[in-house]
Amino acid sequence: MAIAVLSDTPNMTSEQYDLVAAEVGLRESLPDGCSAYLAGAGPDGSAWREISVWESPNQAKEFMDTALRPAMERAGATPIWGPPVKWDAHELDRLRGDGATARRAWPDRPGSWFRAR
Repeated sequence: MAIAVLSDTPNMTSEQYDLVAAEVGLRESLPDGCSAYLAGAGPDGSAWREISVWESPNQAKEFMDTALRPAMERAGATPIWGPPVKWDAHELDRLRGDGATARRAWPDRPGSWFRAR
């Protein structure tokens, strides 16, 4: 089942995030099982917020536990080790580089659609 994950890391800077993203390869490609990844300062600027969409909860947890959080620590950030907020994803809209959208169904959710590049 596809899920969306929201996590906040207090006091993380964009410079720290850039180090993390480079280390875990987010600049080149998304991790296995990840359909979308968005990162930036949270609403009040006191935390770094990441929102991602995963094919399964296990893939999200594995990436966070084995790659993302250790890289955050090496960059000097203090990730929260509690569970992130997550929910079942019904639909994700993404534009291709040419502005068009493509659709495919989530494999385990007939009737729900994913728009991808």
